[in-house]
Amino acid sequence: MPKQVGNVTKASRMLQVYEVLKRKGRCTADDIATGVALALDIDSGDKNFRRTIYRDLKEFTIDNTIQVEYFTPDGIKIEPGEEDNYKNIRAEYFLMGSESLIMGGGLVQNIGGLFYPARLGAVNWQIRNVNKGFIANMFHLTFATVQHPLLALCIPKDEIPAKVIFGRPSQADTYRPTEQYLEAQYGRRAALFYYPERTLSRPKEGGPDGHGVVEWIDEDHVHMKDLGSSTGCYWAPANPDDESQFLATWDNHTADSTVELARHPLRIKRDWQPIDESGIQLKTPVYGRFGDFNFYLTKAK
Repeated sequence: MPKQVGNVTKASRMLQVYEVLKRKGRCTADDIATGVALALDIDSGDKNFRRTIYRDLKEFTIDNTIQVEYFTPDGIKIEPGEEDNYKNIRAEYFLMGSESLIMGGGLVQNIGGLFYPARLGAVNWQIRNVNKGFIANMFHLTFATVQHPLLALCIPKDEIPAKVIFGRPSQADTYRPTEQYLEAQYGRRAALFYYPERTLSRPKEGGPDGHGVVEWIDEDHVHMKDLGSSTGCYWAPANPDDESQFLATWDNHTADSTVELARHPLRIKRDWQPIDESGIQLKTPVYGRFGDFNFYLTKAK
């Protein structure tokens, strides 16, 4: 039988809040409350417990024990002190000094995924909605979700070469390569991108680290490689004006509307070419497809 909220001390709650943030990186208040409830054997639906956690978080952020950043529904960071000027904002909590954080990571967590960087890497990377335009001096890996038609992993041009290993979340998160392993295998500027697409291969302990790898080599070229997936990796040529097509298609999309992914420009039929385990170097812009996860790679402007 679950414990009663009144039987749990503040010290116990705070310890578990820390453990959740250390394990997951950035989290919303709901993520934290669910994780703490599971650890303390408390009913996660208990409204009194959730209110207590929210009060704890407010107190912890006031004294800077825990850090918080605010974002618009489209993933744009809100400057400190300006959050009262926005509606439907999302708060992301994190521990100061953690290396496994990127701005906008909550947009991926909210759909059941996770962006997991190697130690000391990717701290200046971000995931954000780019349906109003691509960002200057950033490399973009653009993809689509039901709520966000143009999400992009954005990497500053001065942080390449960089690698991203794609895979599907392990069942019950039973296996995840450590930060130290990722750094040793792929370098400090590397990250594992979990995405909840059933055709993506999962990382396996002692086996492949995921489905495929995208590496930004220089300002004009990427290298894509299959890690022995069961559903394959592919590429297709792109036109420089495809970006404007994306932006025109989704210019009127709002944060509370949904996307029919089957009709998304990223999903239309293309001349897909297979990628093997030796990989291939390609000039950007270019399309990629790992399993049924489609994306568009473009260089910084």
